[in-house]
Amino acid sequence: MADIMDLIEGYRDGLLLMRLNSAYSELVEACEDQELGGSLTMKVDLKPKGDGVYAVHASVTSKTPQPQLKPAMFFSDGAGNLARRDARQTDIEDFTGDDTVTPLNRT
Repeated sequence: MADIMDLIEGYRDGLLLMRLNSAYSELVEACEDQELGGSLTMKVDLKPKGDGVYAVHASVTSKTPQPQLKPAMFFSDGAGNLARRDARQTDIEDFTGDDTVTPLNRT
């Protein structure tokens, strides 16, 4: 009786095995880079054709971890929009010429 390795090695002259190895290497590298988990799946579909003959379809899929973006802070303008700048805060340029703001003396 043949085992699953015979199927993997013999499928399309080793193409399934090459794809499994390639996907496995990419998955390990991505998991190391992102420090997150992933998965590798091999699916084998068998369809009987009669007299002991089977059509075999195999596929390899992987779920590699995706880079995670850090959150960013945005401010609501009260009209359903978000902006990086808080419209409620005054810009320092608005104080130009105002004698309540004194420059730093660096001497």
